[in-house]
Amino acid sequence: MPVSYRQRQMLELLMERKDDMTAGEIAEELGVSVRTIHRELDEVEAFLHRHGMKLLRKAGAGIRLQEQGNAEHLRLVREELVRQRYADYSAEERVLLILCELLETDSPIKLFYLAHELKVTIPTIGFDLDRLEQWLARSGLTLIRRRGYGVQISGLEVDKRQAIWLAASENLDDSHFYVQTREASASPITSRLLLLCGKPFMAEVDQVLWEVEEQWPSHISEQTYTKLMLRLSIGISRFHSDFLLDEKKDLVDVEINDRTLPTESPADSTNKEIVRTRVAREMTDMLARHLNLSLPLNEHHYLAGVFEQVINEVLIEPSPENDFHLLYLVNQLIYSVDDIMGTAFGDDRTLREGLLQHLRPALERLQLGGRIRNPLLPQIRQDYESLFLAVQQATYAVIKSVEVSDEEVGFMTMHFGASLERLKQLGRYIRALLVCRSGIGSSRMLNVRLSREFPQIEVTERLTWQDAARIPASSYDLIISTIDLPNAPNHYIKVSPFLTEHEAERLRRFIRDNVPRDRRANPAAAMRLNENRNTERLSSQQATLNSIVSLINHFEVFNIAENGFTLPHALGVLCRHGLEANVLDDPEAVTVQVLAREAMGSLRIPDSNVALFHTRSPNVSEPWLALLALPEPIPLFAAEDGKVSRLLLMLGPQELGRENLEVLSEISALLLQPELIRLLEEGDGEMIRRFLADHLQSFFQNIIKTESGNI
Repeated sequence: MPVSYRQRQMLELLMERKDDMTAGEIAEELGVSVRTIHRELDEVEAFLHRHGMKLLRKAGAGIRLQEQGNAEHLRLVREELVRQRYADYSAEERVLLILCELLETDSPIKLFYLAHELKVTIPTIGFDLDRLEQWLARSGLTLIRRRGYGVQISGLEVDKRQAIWLAASENLDDSHFYVQTREASASPITSRLLLLCGKPFMAEVDQVLWEVEEQWPSHISEQTYTKLMLRLSIGISRFHSDFLLDEKKDLVDVEINDRTLPTESPADSTNKEIVRTRVAREMTDMLARHLNLSLPLNEHHYLAGVFEQVINEVLIEPSPENDFHLLYLVNQLIYSVDDIMGTAFGDDRTLREGLLQHLRPALERLQLGGRIRNPLLPQIRQDYESLFLAVQQATYAVIKSVEVSDEEVGFMTMHFGASLERLKQLGRYIRALLVCRSGIGSSRMLNVRLSREFPQIEVTERLTWQDAARIPASSYDLIISTIDLPNAPNHYIKVSPFLTEHEAERLRRFIRDNVPRDRRANPAAAMRLNENRNTERLSSQQATLNSIVSLINHFEVFNIAENGFTLPHALGVLCRHGLEANVLDDPEAVTVQVLAREAMGSLRIPDSNVALFHTRSPNVSEPWLALLALPEPIPLFAAEDGKVSRLLLMLGPQELGRENLEVLSEISALLLQPELIRLLEEGDGEMIRRFLADHLQSFFQNIIKTESGNI
């Protein structure tokens, strides 16, 4: 007798775990209620009994499998479940499998074949194709459906590659791309989609990207790195499978790569674009050599175009701390939740920083129509019911440009939950790294749980999977992760961000078995560690104070009496003042960068005649803040953005220290305060300096107070 879809999921999960799992943990993994798990356990137990195995259910400990016979029983159960997978797909899974089937061939496929393979009726396949047709339209593809002909995806190959990337983004976790998945445990859908994405090439592509890291013009984020590796792997896999680009149609978006590249050192912005194109070509050549690929010109142009797009994103993308509009959304979100909950989230700088880093990729993903999976959503709703509803209500009120899913609201709730439960840190003896998929939200919540349960643990860094495997083992004693890692099992322990009682006990056993005793109870070592951290803390505080004093001392208001200024002219005047102040060395280049950033969207402060302009540039030597006061309003690039008469310029070097970033971020947050907006509109330099000095002094004192609680 076959098991149900839910029961099969439970069995596959239990077979992958060597330790106990609580019903709550299983429910969290599968996205259902604990009651559903308890209801299904009897059927799961009966299925195992028929195959010579049994289920151990121990109150207070959890659930695990125990063989009654030998390893042959386990093998037979695995094979049986694999056979049953193909007969028990959900509608979403069927649509994804049909997509893979259609993208793996250029020929039409009969509906009868799809119905037979998926064990459903032809009318059911028809409903699935209706859903698939709507999804394909997002990538500019159409579905051909004719009686007697079959079904086929029609469109450009470049759009098909985009559709594969979108499907992977919506249905796969980052860990799938880097961790080897065992055949017996891999979902057929996951395996099929990974193969379509070029999984066999990902390790080599990752190696090449790692080798060319120094050639990148700026730091590349984890999300951007993964997107690049995935798109390159998809392109290489499609080329290997003879799904080639159309020379006349598919290269419209990468014509820049066909330009003749100069050998001399460029000076203007156009030549800088050409240099980025050359770097993209060189990276493509290195990739082709490493994989022993003989690429035709159009395929070479395509891969170089992927590289160049990412290089441009890295160069023009402002950091979250400096993006005023994103900061405005985050502050409005925090204040809205404050009003609903009656709390003081607005006083938590850590919450603001976490939401800034989460919202940028989240909003970009939502604008592209992408989705994200959140397996923690049921438990978040259960443990933080009122907070989830408050964040949901605030999100709908503040973010109106896109539709925000409950999965995204769940991740934001984790940030607020971590803020709600944040505790003072205690003295630690064990150095631990925290790893999670996003590197921010869930690790913050787990950090709070660890603070409560394990005061002997010193969390030294919060990292993403990308960095965890490359950290020298001498710099930590323990890795605690919320995802699977490509490390040896005794080198890390996987737990949920909520750190259940069962997981806490497993962590205690892990520490006892894997962390040397002299690290577990060595007050002298802890004292030396705290002494080092005190020195680092003082150095950081000094850097923050120096940044504050420098920004305030160099701040100046420049008044212009004559009329007829345009925006480029006015910004050029400001940048030339920066040259006189010795904070930048190329006013023209910085002006171009500032204008390019402004063209991406209005930076006007709401309900004011003030606009903020900012950029980070290799031509800037230190952070600088200045205000230009014009006698009459001038228009911004977009007509709907209106006119402004006050231009506030915030500049920073390309490589900016954490302390400087925090100060600039704090100033950006202050720009939302009516009093500062009024002072900027009036252009009183001395009063603006006094306002900044008062608030940044409070900001600095708060840092000292917060860090003093961690000693």
